[in-house]
Amino acid sequence: TVKRGDLVNTIEVTPDSIKMHASSCDNQDCVEQGVVSLENRSKRVLQNMIICLPNEVVLELYTPEEIAALLLSMAGYTGEEGNE
Repeated sequence: TVKRGDLVNTIEVTPDSIKMHASSCDNQDCVEQGVVSLENRSKRVLQNMIICLPNEVVLELYTPEEIAALLLSMAGYTGEEGNE
């Protein structure tokens, strides 16, 4: 559960999927976006994301390898010699 003041989002997480189970937002668009899984994320409009605009919550599903590469790129690591 993510809480920020009166705003609440309840998230379901498994090793290969995410889902916005419940939200305190009025429109419930985030809940209606359904499950993002490793199998279906390339076929979804928002791909690997679930977004709750009113509550300003964004969920993204990545594999461990994708997260490692993302973190390394954020740290400036390119894999080139001398940049380790």
